[in-house]
Amino acid sequence: GVGIGQGAQKFTHLPFAHTDGIFAIIGEELGFVGTVGVIVLFGLLIWRGVVIALNARTKFGMYLALGVSCWFAYQALIHMAVITTVIPVTGMPLPFMSYGGSSMLINLVAAGMVLSISRDSHSSRPVRKRSQATVNTKLTSQPVTRKPTTRKRKQNDRRRSTRTRTSTRGGAR
Repeated sequence: GVGIGQGAQKFTHLPFAHTDGIFAIIGEELGFVGTVGVIVLFGLLIWRGVVIALNARTKFGMYLALGVSCWFAYQALIHMAVITTVIPVTGMPLPFMSYGGSSMLINLVAAGMVLSISRDSHSSRPVRKRSQATVNTKLTSQPVTRKPTTRKRKQNDRRRSTRTRTSTRGGAR
């Protein structure tokens, strides 16, 4: 490339160079290495999003992470295809690189949601083992309550009996 900030296309015949043509500017100023670097970074971003989706604890988390990853891949591929004149101009921004407040804000919020899914899937909380009752009824959100063991039942009975004896003794305090 010609060097960062040394490109001439952004000043002459490339309209909206800071938004719709940012990949062309990266190609001119950073050359082949810069464009391959951007493609590799987007590939890593999408690959990590798919890995996070596969390791998610819930189906909602999986679908959300997979959807955001596909969304980033779609935007990046469309933008790069427009710049290389494979498809007609669409005005699609390059995620995290094109200038624009609303696009950048939405991309950052979506990436934050994927990071939250990743944090939840790697947390130190143990995964709750599902009993046979919850496996058979997948739509229940309440955990299945089990009867206490004989020992626990006896302890609970003793506690109840001491509470009733102390509350009836001695009258008002």
